[in-house]
Parts: sequence; structure tokens; C-alpha cells
Amino acid sequence: MKNLNTRSVRNVLVAFGTLLMPLLTANAQTGYPQSGDGFYAPDKQFTSSAAYDNQNVRTDSSTYLWTKNGYPVSKEYYNWDNGQIVYSMKGEIVSDTGNEFTYDLTSTSEVDNGTTRMEMSFDNNGDPIKAVTTTTVTGLVYSSEMDYQYWRSNNRIDSIMVTMSNSLTNDKSWAKTIFKTYDSAGRPTRMEHFQDTGDYSIETDAYFTDSSGKLQRIENQEDSYDSYGGNLYWVTKDITYFDSKERMQIDYYYDGNESLTDYSSYSVYHYDQLTGLKSPVLSVPSAIISLSNDWLSVKSSKMETITIYSLSGTVVYTGAKTSGEIQIPVGNLPQSIYIVRGSSGWVKKISK
Repeated sequence: MKNLNTRSVRNVLVAFGTLLMPLLTANAQTGYPQSGDGFYAPDKQFTSSAAYDNQNVRTDSSTYLWTKNGYPVSKEYYNWDNGQIVYSMKGEIVSDTGNEFTYDLTSTSEVDNGTTRMEMSFDNNGDPIKAVTTTTVTGLVYSSEMDYQYWRSNNRIDSIMVTMSNSLTNDKSWAKTIFKTYDSAGRPTRMEHFQDTGDYSIETDAYFTDSSGKLQRIENQEDSYDSYGGNLYWVTKDITYFDSKERMQIDYYYDGNESLTDYSSYSVYHYDQLTGLKSPVLSVPSAIISLSNDWLSVKSSKMETITIYSLSGTVVYTGAKTSGEIQIPVGNLPQSIYIVRGSSGWVKKISK
């Protein structure tokens, strides 16, 4: 029974981490230290998302509820393995006063079921102050708490201290982030993270806009160093792309090595007014692509815009297509791996 409890607790923690990820993404989207960045404006609120591995196999899918001030929580969440659902959750907002809300979810796994209550509070800047979760799994009840403390100057956050406690293990820990530099728009470009274990990391953000100043993508990289000799042991990178309305569209995640030559996973966000899932599958428009000599064939049923990205995130081609098939010349592109994206929501990878 102890093994079952441990596994169930791990499932809840992993899934709850997924639920909390939108806050981190929201912060990255708008520039965390600015006012109200914990919340999304109504026109930036996505209705669903789906995550895929680097073989385009779905691993997670969610639909979302939104609090009064614009904080996302999952209404339905599914974790997939080899095409089968191995873990799922359903959530509801119990109370919501704006800067404080209570959220309940029920979880189902291959082993057993669980319930979790999350209580979150924010300050008037939209930054979290406290997050308390209470979880019950197979008769085991435990709670965890995160408290946030901020140091600000010139309407920017200089540093954040987060203290964490867990009743399951009686562990207490802390983490601190120092914001070192900002760009001219007041967005953070370099941060240093410290943990009580002695590990630390350096995080950098780069923002790319079009000629009109609209945000097109954010490139985030974090280099992690150990506490023994200060050796670099892990590198992660996120590249988030935005549509013409500056809404998150696709987020690519790379990890594990310094070269970061291929993404490990990616997430696609939808804004189609979806309010729930009649089935646990989040459908993504499909396309058939093939590469022959110096031509890329793209066939889909939608009239849409086709964009091709290099692995560094550079747009190497963009063009409109009608419903049906289009031939795109790619003979001028060097041999490499490229990401092909349709504006209707599909994403493919090609190797030239």
C-alpha cells in the first residue's frame, strides 16, 4: 500500500505542476516583473492546449477555466501513454473574489483516485503571495505551502524569495531569484536562481518583435550548475511563438545538452471558444507533408498560412495556401531539421 500511495502522490504532484505551468507561461509572455503579469487579459485567454513529444505523439491535453482576474486552471486534464489515458483530472473553481480563489480537482489514475484543493492569493500587481494545496490519496492526507516575498524598486521586481513546506515529508526549503537586467520595454533579460541545496542557474530571455513592434517569439534558456564544483550539468530552452494577436500559439521545449539541436516536446494552444471536452481527445487539424528533391509538398483541407522555422527559431519561409495542396521551393535551405507550422494549428518536423 505504501508504494501505491507514493506513486499516487507523485502523479498528483506532476499533474499539479502542469496546472501551475500556465502562470509561469503567462509571466514569460508579458514580462514577469510588470504589473498584473499573473493574469491574462480576456483576449489572451486560451481555451485548450495539447502537448506532444518530439515524435508528434500526444502526451497531455487540457481545457481551461478562468478566474475573475484572468488566471487559468484546468477544467479537464489528461495524461497519455502509447495512445492510452493513464491519468486524468477534472477541476472546478469553488470560490473566486478576484485576488483570491479556491480550486478543487479530482484525479484518476491506473492505481487509485485522489482529491486536491488549491487556495491561491495574489497581490494587486497580480503576483502570487501564497499557494496552499491539500491532497487526499488512498486515505493519505498531506498539504504543501508556498509563500512569496518580493523586493521592488522603480516598479520592477528586484528579487523574489519563495519558501516551501510539505507535511508529507516535513521538508522546508527555499528558492530565490534575482533579476539582473531588463530590456528597454521593462522585460527581464537575465535572472539568477539560487536554491537552499546550493544549486543555482542562470536564465536569459530574448524577445523578438515584427516591424510594428508586436511580439513574435520569446527565447528562454536556463543553464543549471551543481553545488559541488559549479559545473554546468543541465541546459533547458523554451521558444514560444505568438500569433498576430500576440497570443501564445506554440511553445517548444529543449533540454539535456548544450547543443540543444532538437526539441524534446512542444505545446499547442487553442482559442476556439471550447468550453469542455465531450471526449478526452483534443483534435488538431491534420496535414500531410512530404519532401522531394527541392520541393516541400503541404496538403491540408484549410486555407491557411504556412510558416517554416529553423531550429534556432528563425522564420525561413512564410506564405499563404488555399485549401488543398501547395508546393514550396526549399532548395535554398541548407541541410538541417525544420519545423513546419500551419496557422490552423498543426505542426510537423522535416529533415532536409
